[in-house]
Amino acid sequence: MRAQGRLGVRHRPGGDGARRVEGQGRLRGPGQDQAEGVLGDDRQGRAGPRPDAIFYSGYYTEAAPLAQQLRDRGVDAKLVAPDGAKDDEFVKNAGDAAEGAYLTCPCVPADAFTGFFDSYKKEFGVEPATYSAEGYDAATVLLKALDKGLKDRAAVLEFVRGYEGQGLTKKFRWDATGELTETPVWSYRVENGKIVKHKPIGS
Repeated sequence: MRAQGRLGVRHRPGGDGARRVEGQGRLRGPGQDQAEGVLGDDRQGRAGPRPDAIFYSGYYTEAAPLAQQLRDRGVDAKLVAPDGAKDDEFVKNAGDAAEGAYLTCPCVPADAFTGFFDSYKKEFGVEPATYSAEGYDAATVLLKALDKGLKDRAAVLEFVRGYEGQGLTKKFRWDATGELTETPVWSYRVENGKIVKHKPIGS
């Protein structure tokens, strides 16, 4: 069942370069700016689609100018982007145009592990990056394998395959395909020039 409304999709450069608007049934190649293709080329006098939300599947380096161009065109659709745009540089580069943007990420908000956050900042002088806590969890699993005296790759791999335990960010257990059995995804929002947690996806 599909939610009502129009969704504009802008793929990141380096992919197939295509852009589509749900319900329009057409693909377009890269245009002269980030917004063209989702909104249409109004310089030629054609009224482009006006989506309710625009999803950009790329990184903050391109998401920032896209946000600015949408604002300059007077577009009030919600901008949604994935973890590649969940970076303070997106807010810095987009300026006021970033306000209200939504970002999705399979990373748990820092307030769920404040001890790690504070210790990391004290040790390195900067706040943890998007996946710092997840990296810490992954390294912990491997260190537990070494603590058991496992010395070769095959033994460590077998340990990981059968591992089950709670980390800082999530419960770690892998299925037969090597995917985590639980991967919580959160939405974040830009408010007052800051990326803040919004709510878990699906809630």
